Amino acid sequence: MAFTKEKIKQLAYITRVKVTDEEAELIVKDFEGTMAWLETFISADTKGVEPLTSFMNVAMPFNKDEVKEGDQAELVVSEAPEKEGTFFVVPKVVE
Repeated sequence: MAFTKEKIKQLAYITRVKVTDEEAELIVKDFEGTMAWLETFISADTKGVEPLTSFMNVAMPFNKDEVKEGDQAELVVSEAPEKEGTFFVVPKVVE
């Protein structure tokens, strides 16, 4: 994907970020440098390399899913500024 000043300005407009022409040119150069750096990873020969889940050879412990302190809904909402039963009441934010 080629980065251009126009694409950066369009992205800035969509995300409501003010970007000058000079800043857009710098961003294009940064993106191009980052993409060139990433190309070195893409072109690396990884045949015969096992995928890693961790850089340490340690087994991860699994804990059982156990309810330790359940049925505390009243306690949880007891300090709420406004509640309805065991539910928090919050201001409406969507019209």
